[in-house]
Amino acid sequence: MPENTIVGEYGDWFDTVTFDGKLLDPAPSQALHNHSPDGFAWGYQGSGPAQLALAILLAAGVSPGATTSLYIQFMNEHLCKLHHVDFEFKLDVVQWADDKLFPTPKVTVVLNCDWSIVDERIVEVLDICEDENGNDVLTFKCPQCGFQHQSLRG
Repeated sequence: MPENTIVGEYGDWFDTVTFDGKLLDPAPSQALHNHSPDGFAWGYQGSGPAQLALAILLAAGVSPGATTSLYIQFMNEHLCKLHHVDFEFKLDVVQWADDKLFPTPKVTVVLNCDWSIVDERIVEVLDICEDENGNDVLTFKCPQCGFQHQSLRG
C-alpha cells in the first residue's frame, strides 16, 4: 500500500490537517467519538490529538471498530510527540493498523544450521500450516544462515 501524507498547519485557535491533500473534517470522527468539539490538535496527550487520531484512521479507510481500538495508540505513537508547529509525515496508515491488529507471530526455535552450532533465538514466523498429523508447522527465516526452515510448533 502507498504511504499517506499527513500535513498539519498550526493556527492560533483552530488547527487544520490534510490527509493525502484533502482537508480533514472532524465531523466523521466526532460522530464516532466526540473528544474535541473544537477540532484537531497535536503535541500532547489530550482531546484534540485523540480527535485527530480518529480522523486520520477513518480517512485511511480503517473500519470504525478497528479505529476505536487503535486511535489512542496511534495518538501516542505519532501525534503526541509532534511539536506545536506545522508538521508533515508519511505513513502507510492501513499497514500500520494491520500490523497492530494482526502482529506477526514470533517463536523461539533451536537452530542447528551448520550441524555444529546450536542456538536458541526468537524468530519471525513467515507461515503456519498444519501437517498430515494435525501438527502446526512453522516456516521461518533463519537469522543464522538466511534460509527458510520449518519446525513443528512445540
